[in-house]
Amino acid sequence: MIEAVVFDVGETLVRDDRGWNSWADWLGVPRCTLSALVGAVVAQGRDNADAIRLIRPGIDIGAEARA
Repeated sequence: MIEAVVFDVGETLVRDDRGWNSWADWLGVPRCTLSALVGAVVAQGRDNADAIRLIRPGIDIGAEARA
C-alpha cells in the first residue's frame, strides 16, 4: 500500500530558472552570475535565497517578490 507520494517541485515539475532569471534581470546582474551563486550557496547547505542576499545585502525578499 502506498502511504505517500512526494514530488520534487524544483526543476522536476516547475522550471526554477525562469524565476531566477527574473531575479537576475531585476537585480541587474548577469543571469549566469546569479545561477552560479545559487549553486554555491546550495552546495554549502544554505538557503538558495542567500544568493540574492549576497548581491543585495539586507533585501526583504518577500516584500520585493510581492512588488
